[in-house]
Amino acid sequence: MGKNGTDWYGINGQDILKINENGIIKSILNSKTNFFRKNDNMQEIIKSISKDETVKNL
Repeated sequence: MGKNGTDWYGINGQDILKINENGIIKSILNSKTNFFRKNDNMQEIIKSISKDETVKNL
């Protein structure tokens, strides 16, 4: 679980849960979510992931 501003986020299986400061939980399953920062180099990230032994063996 992690906090972003006043909201908390958690994972429940394949579902992402957003919990606000009033305790209201919103499911954001199957919605497009950007997990990377705006200026991240996606090609470098993909190259790095493809070299990871655990990922390579999947």
